[in-house]
Amino acid sequence: MILLTSSFGNNKADKQVFFKIAEKINPDLDKFKTDYDSEICRLKIKEDINEATKLNIEGTPSVFLNGHLGRNLQPDNLDFLIRYLSK
Repeated sequence: MILLTSSFGNNKADKQVFFKIAEKINPDLDKFKTDYDSEICRLKIKEDINEATKLNIEGTPSVFLNGHLGRNLQPDNLDFLIRYLSK
């Protein structure tokens, strides 16, 4: 839950990590820099964190089935679930 902690992203080392990841993914880096410091984006992330906390989500990806959070799903189980639900 490192990315969901309220202090993560607030220090210089974290910012450097995010920018290195952004460079590798190659989005619009200027927009990323603007959004990174944007209050609108900060509020949206806070809303997402609050919702995840209410739903007891501790990481991503998370899977809900019939309103229940799947726990300890391994890749093989997820592959089976995807195939089953795709029918």
